Amino acid sequence: MIVITGDCLSSGHEMLDPGIFKDDFKKLISLPNEQYHITRLGKIYDLYLKNDPKYKKIKGKSKWIRDLFSRKWIQDLEHKVSWPYSLEKKLNRPVLNLAQEATNFTEMMDLLEESIRIKGVRPTHVIHQIPGHWRVTIKADAHGHKRRRLLGPSILFHDTLLNNIRNFFTTPKNEHYLCEEYKKLLKDENFFNDRIRDGLRRNKELQDEFGYKTFYILTQSITKKCMTNETILNDDLRNFVHENFECGADCAVSQDYTSYMVELVGSVID
Repeated sequence: MIVITGDCLSSGHEMLDPGIFKDDFKKLISLPNEQYHITRLGKIYDLYLKNDPKYKKIKGKSKWIRDLFSRKWIQDLEHKVSWPYSLEKKLNRPVLNLAQEATNFTEMMDLLEESIRIKGVRPTHVIHQIPGHWRVTIKADAHGHKRRRLLGPSILFHDTLLNNIRNFFTTPKNEHYLCEEYKKLLKDENFFNDRIRDGLRRNKELQDEFGYKTFYILTQSITKKCMTNETILNDDLRNFVHENFECGADCAVSQDYTSYMVELVGSVID
């Protein structure tokens, strides 16, 4: 079995969007990031779930609940158009795609270890598409709520003079709290590098114990400085994707991208 980890660049995220939104696709992806995600899930609910009898129980629920169901609905379909799914068809070998939209390397290693140690998956090859170097998951707000949020550099849009003045007089909450917590992490020059190195160490231990081969695809080239003798198939995937393929708001949406990834990974599978 081949196991794939990664983020939206491997989960199939946005691959269906041109067909779903048609003439509205270009307008949708031009929206600011946060507004894009809210609008996208709202449109998916209105188009596919709102009038489906299977989902009538969530019709009167909050938008947050409706978005959860919409996200799960579209993610299930996206996995079937992701490049790992095409890789499975081409090689005629089982592929387990653990990739998820909005994740980080630590979370992917947690999933891989759970799959191997608890669920009994026995991979012959593991392909790690390491997500963005600066991603981390922390608690959502200052009140200790259990819900966790994935953060990346985009949260720093809240790092404005007005917000910093406001935060001086009141305790930051919600997005402003997340921004302040992320800024604290950035002050530790080793924090993000150490998280990547810890993931590499964990994979090496699993690889030595269970005897699979590992290959890496780096979303950002900065991750390469954390690596030593690992085999890297592409060391700057996000920039490569945006320079060579049609993209949505964040990820490739063209079949050419799928073909490239299948060829890239398929060439190292023996």
